Amino acid sequence: MDKKVLGTIFTTALVLFTLPAILSIVMTIDIFGKALGSADGWLSYWGGYLGAIVGLAAIAVTTQFQINSQYKLHKEQLAAQDRSMIKTHESQKSIQMYSIEESSRMNDKKERDRIYTNFLMDKNEALIEILIELNFLNTEHFNLLRDYVDYESIRIGEFKNNFLSEAIDPKVMNDQEAKNKMQELDMKIEDIKEKETEIRMKISGASAKLKSKSMYFSNLELEINNYRREISAVLEEFHNHIKKKDIDLKNFREKIENKSTELHDSTNGALNLCQRNLSRIVNTLISSPY
Repeated sequence: MDKKVLGTIFTTALVLFTLPAILSIVMTIDIFGKALGSADGWLSYWGGYLGAIVGLAAIAVTTQFQINSQYKLHKEQLAAQDRSMIKTHESQKSIQMYSIEESSRMNDKKERDRIYTNFLMDKNEALIEILIELNFLNTEHFNLLRDYVDYESIRIGEFKNNFLSEAIDPKVMNDQEAKNKMQELDMKIEDIKEKETEIRMKISGASAKLKSKSMYFSNLELEINNYRREISAVLEEFHNHIKKKDIDLKNFREKIENKSTELHDSTNGALNLCQRNLSRIVNTLISSPY
């Protein structure tokens, strides 16, 4: 209870106790004997007057008390409403923050998944590009080997012709035209060998790139490694053949044709495998729930 209310109560109590005492003292004084009217009339007058004052004071105190009570109740209601509004606001704020955080988390996951999927797509597309490159390089390599067989056959044929001609006429080997032709054939064969070495290095480099790109796909790595081993075996086998001075050219040509077909089929198989894997990655990205 505040000081104003206490002061009002104290004043009222003082009036209630003081006025009767003053009235009793006044009634002992002989003033009513000289005044107009009887003592009972004056007593009624002063009693009514004081009663009105006391009643008015009581009404004022009661009214003030009711006002204070209503104010206090209203204040408590406002405070309760404020607490309720604050609690509701905090609850809504928490829900909004959770929604924002959840949305942010989902967006982050979506973005990470998108980046990772695009990364895999890039690696898979790189595999396809390398396999296409290897297909061209292998074709070029086998064409060089065919050229080698052709020129080596011509060179051997020329050598035999010259040998037979020399047997008939020893002066034939001194013919400059025959020597020039043999030298030209030898130069072409050496040029083919140099080109074969260059193309072999390119194939080995592309094969190494194929390995580095396939390491991101466990479902492709085994097949790609088998394909790379097949390429390495072909390169080594034919390189050793052309280093020999005396080879069976007919058998060598058959090996070229057989290995060319086998390696071409293996390349197409690896390409189909990588293309199916790329389709799977794209479908995963499209069907993502995010």
